[in-house]
Amino acid sequence: MEKGMSRLCSSSTRVPKVERKIAEKNRRDRMKILYSNLLSLLPNHGSKQAMPLLDQIDEVVAYIKSLKMKLEKMKEKKESLMQRKRSHSCITSKIQANTKSPAPLVEVQDMGPNMDVILVSGLDDSSKFYSILHFLHQDGIEVVNANFSLHGNSTIQILHDKICVKIQKSAQVCSLGKYDPFTSIFD
Repeated sequence: MEKGMSRLCSSSTRVPKVERKIAEKNRRDRMKILYSNLLSLLPNHGSKQAMPLLDQIDEVVAYIKSLKMKLEKMKEKKESLMQRKRSHSCITSKIQANTKSPAPLVEVQDMGPNMDVILVSGLDDSSKFYSILHFLHQDGIEVVNANFSLHGNSTIQILHDKICVKIQKSAQVCSLGKYDPFTSIFD
């Protein structure tokens, strides 16, 4: 019976020994994969295969540290640029608050059947130019020529208008006191 017991003990010690060998082999394979992944972080990792493993690991660690330093420098640069942008936006908003755009200047020159409208407004007031064009067109005034030019902080817009026949007919009615196209245009 002792022989049978000794066989059981020896077989039971063999099983854990085989399991340990398999576990160790699996661990080594995982470590090789991890080292390979670590070396792939280097920009030119193909030439590093001839170096000893410890030197390769040291080089990867040094490379990671240099990347961390670059990242910190870039974060500082980003923060300084953001700070500069914030201060610049504060300055421009203060300037815009202090420099309110003046009310547009409209000058109408009546030249018989023709009339010139001169509009002087700020740079951001181009919509007023289009609204005056639309307004004149609604009242039957034909715009023969329209142009504008930038002058300093202002835009000078000139409209050369010709009064349509429809307006001239309504101007005749206006003498009867029923309709005055010019008061409806420029009031």
